[in-house]
Amino acid sequence: MSTATDTIVAPATPFGYGGIAVIRLSGPSSKNIARAITFLSDGKKPIFKPRQSTHVLIAEKSGKTFDEGLITFFRSPSSYTGEDSFEISCHGNPTIVHKIIGRCCEEGARIAEPGEFTHRSFINGKIDLLQ
Repeated sequence: MSTATDTIVAPATPFGYGGIAVIRLSGPSSKNIARAITFLSDGKKPIFKPRQSTHVLIAEKSGKTFDEGLITFFRSPSSYTGEDSFEISCHGNPTIVHKIIGRCCEEGARIAEPGEFTHRSFINGKIDLLQ
């Protein structure tokens, strides 16, 4: 596993099996990344409130919208990983999912390694070895 100070991103649902996909984003820069890739329908940047879903437009770096969805903020320590985390519910088309993950990486996240969200949860005392 890489450093726990990295912000990580990965799909939380399998590709191509549903109309909606969920992407997880977790780590110290997650809030900045979420704000960088999204905006509200009135063009303003969202203000995320813990455990509240917000309807957002998801944009390329140029500002051009390519999807819309719901984003939910989980503030540390009340998240699965124990870190500030987001779940982005978007359209399930694999191209869209890859593009959103790519945007997160452009803004400083990296692709999570297998099991890394759970590893962070363990390291941060959210789960134990029996769980």
